[in-house]
Formats: sequence, structure tokens, C-alpha cells
Amino acid sequence: MVGKGVEVSARSAASRALASALAKETVKQTAGRTGRVAVVNVGSTALQATRGSATAVGVFTQKLNMQFMGFNVPLGSVKIGNAAGFVAMVADYSGGALAKGIAEFVGADEYKAAVAEEAGGWTGAITASAIVGGASGGPAGAIAGAVTGAGFKATGEVTEYLVDSVFKCFTPEEDWIQAPVDMPVGTNEEFTKKDVAYQFGVKAIRVIKSSSMIYSYKIEVKTFKKVHLEFTDGEPDTYHLRCQVNGEHNVRYNSKSPGLKFIKIIPLS
Repeated sequence: MVGKGVEVSARSAASRALASALAKETVKQTAGRTGRVAVVNVGSTALQATRGSATAVGVFTQKLNMQFMGFNVPLGSVKIGNAAGFVAMVADYSGGALAKGIAEFVGADEYKAAVAEEAGGWTGAITASAIVGGASGGPAGAIAGAVTGAGFKATGEVTEYLVDSVFKCFTPEEDWIQAPVDMPVGTNEEFTKKDVAYQFGVKAIRVIKSSSMIYSYKIEVKTFKKVHLEFTDGEPDTYHLRCQVNGEHNVRYNSKSPGLKFIKIIPLS
């Protein structure tokens, strides 16, 4: 009886060790593969860091363990990852919609409501995923859930960016605008609903001197829709500004004739 008990105990210990090892390896392999796919698809040397960062997250996450049915399981396992990821997608949408609704209720304009929606999406995804993780793994699970939620949200943003980059190239001319303007340095233009720029999602454009030690001028914009902007100065040189999220964006530049002469607005959604 004693011999059989020791044998069963040994098998149980071996099973737990094997399960833990498999879960850890899954975390590292999945994280590393995510980075490799991003690098291959985008082809940018700068994104080589993605693989290292993803792998580092996997290594860190595997050190956060919880007890589940007698097994010491890393919190980066499929169990928490899938649940938190699904909740993140739902909470992203619902959190954004709720924040936008509240902003509109208190009288915010389209720009402020769109910014609130963006913030609400991130807050909802991270908070809800943290709750799911916490329910499964306590404080450590909450941390892992929050990281997972943020990861799913960020992955969605990157995917959307890549898709928009492709479709931007095929946007027909009748869907975007290019207009001559006269915006010297010092311009601070606020658009209203009757302006075409506003209808495309641009709330304001400002041309100012930059405090940068490298660039002399800066273009600041506020957007509440996804757009790609192209500004042409008097030289003429053209500066591109991708506004993927709602809020404030800027591009710095040097020029002998910094005043803006043309603006192109290409919608991304």
C-alpha cells in the first residue's frame, strides 16, 4: 500500500510538473510567434523589438502562478488569456459607447465625445479583463488579466492600422479632399459643422513655432474620426500625419516657407 501511495504521489507530481512546463512553454512560444508574425507582415526593422517585447511579457507572465485544480498554472495560460481577451473585446465596445453616451448627455461636442469614447474603450478593456483575471487568480490574476486586456486592445488597434494603410491606397479621389489654404505660422483654425474639414473629422488645425531643438515648426490638429492628413508648405514640401485615434496629433518640420498652402484629407473609416 505504501509503495502504491508513493507511486501515485510521484505520478501526480510528475503530472503537475509536466502541465506547468507545457503551460510555460506555450506562453513563450505564443508570445515569440506573435512578434515574428508582426515583423514578417510589416517588414520593418524597428518592429524586431516586438518579438523581444512579446517574449519578455511571456517570460514575466509565466512567473505569475495560481493554483487551479491542484496544478501550479502560469497566468499567461489559455484559460485566463481567452476569457480576459473575449471580455476585453466586449468591454472595449461597451465601455467606449457608455463613455461617449455620457459625454453627449452632458453636452460635449463630437470631438470631446469621440475622445471620451476612445478613453472609455481602453478603460473598459483593461478594467473588465482585470476583474476576470482576479476572479480566477486573485491579485496576480488581476494583473495578468489587465495585461491581457491591454494586449488585445493594442493588437486590435495595430491590426486596424495595417488594414487602413492598405485601403488608404485604394481610396477613390471622390472620397477625399485636397484644397488650397493660406495658413501662415500663427494660424489657429477651429472648424464648425458647416466646414468640410469638420465633416471629415478634423476639429482644429494650428501652425506654430516648435520648441524642439531639431525642428522649427509644428502642425497641431484635433480629430474625432480616423483620417490621414497631408500638409504642403510653400517650398513645397509635404508632411504626412496619420490620425488613427481620436484626439490631438502633431507633426514637426523645418522649412524656408513654413506656411501651409495645401491640405489633403483622406478618410480611413
